[in-house]
Amino acid sequence: MSRCFDTAWRCFPGTDFDCVAIGHCFLRKADQDLSLKSERADSFEPN
Repeated sequence: MSRCFDTAWRCFPGTDFDCVAIGHCFLRKADQDLSLKSERADSFEPN
């Protein structure tokens, strides 16, 4: 897994986004196991 994908995946649960496209992957938050949400996701602040 690339570092960019890993970072995007860890931040995704803490955002207001419903979906995210990372490379060839399209992820819907409703389909994810949010118990995997990292603590770092809570500290995400958009630019």
